Amino acid sequence: MRDLKFEVGGLLHSLGSLPSLKTALTALDESTALRADYSLLTSAFDFVCVLREIALAAHAGAQCRIAAVAPGGYDLTLRRSPEDGAVFHAYVCFDDDKNVFEARRLHFQVSYWGAHEAVAAIVRAMAARFGEARLARVEWWHQTKDGADYQNITMQPPAPVRDSYYPWLGEPVASYFARYLEDAASVLFIMGEPGTGKTSLLRHFIYEHQLKAVITYEEKLLNSDEIFVRFLAMDADAVMVIEDAESLVHARDPGAGISLMTRFLNVSDGLVHLAKRKIIFTTNQNDFRGVDPALIRPGRCFGALKARPLTYDEARAAALDAGLSPPQDTGRPIVLADLFNPLQSQAVERIGFGIGR
Repeated sequence: MRDLKFEVGGLLHSLGSLPSLKTALTALDESTALRADYSLLTSAFDFVCVLREIALAAHAGAQCRIAAVAPGGYDLTLRRSPEDGAVFHAYVCFDDDKNVFEARRLHFQVSYWGAHEAVAAIVRAMAARFGEARLARVEWWHQTKDGADYQNITMQPPAPVRDSYYPWLGEPVASYFARYLEDAASVLFIMGEPGTGKTSLLRHFIYEHQLKAVITYEEKLLNSDEIFVRFLAMDADAVMVIEDAESLVHARDPGAGISLMTRFLNVSDGLVHLAKRKIIFTTNQNDFRGVDPALIRPGRCFGALKARPLTYDEARAAALDAGLSPPQDTGRPIVLADLFNPLQSQAVERIGFGIGR
């Protein structure tokens, strides 16, 4: 058998580095390969132990070998005896290679292989054990010396969001985003000056609806097709987030050929449009005059929210809901960030995805 290479969970392996899988691939004439995703609050060790328990129950009398074959990866193989070929194999890839005994929010990708009925039984048992549990996660794209890559990050619970924080929304936060998810339009703009709560609102939306968010701050990656193809291949619960999008949403230059804006137009409502994919732009500009008209046309754009500072009465109501002391009445509007961080310097706006915004 040739020494093929394959990719599991974004990690490239050669079969020579995984001898148990190399044996497994030749052990059965009829087999099934299947991949499943789990986002859970558990430890990597406990998750693999549950998988071992379920796999052994489906293969009475088999022996199990578990090995850490890569940072953030476990190789689980079942055999009838040490001399026999594998009857079942699973590769478990998780978020990182930190303490595997620590219970924390983790995203697992599991690639299963084995006889048809056994794989089906194990996948059903895993689903029954973990139910529909799923956590929101971020797929963060970045540039490496070898090209584009991404890291899965399971979101931590954000601070609670109250309707009183966003009176400019015009309705409860939950109902607005429920309508957005159900609508056929893909694009949503959230516009307003720093500190008005744009990213806090966005983080709440992603977490509450257990979405998969594709995020990058590198414009170079958005100028290639790779991130867009990956986004379109995702499940329906996927959202692409483009923060600080001022330079990306301007009208197209007719002489620029296939522009970045053309990619957004195709993904949002073009030839390759798939239902339920959402794209959210946040910007600090205060009007839509510079935005490409094609991006905000009806049917493609669900809404254009204008985040604004709060009046004193609105800020007082928000503080009451948050359990904070009422703000000082200076006669000036109050941005949400100042309400929660009255002594924090305005000089530090953001470090990473939505911190301090």
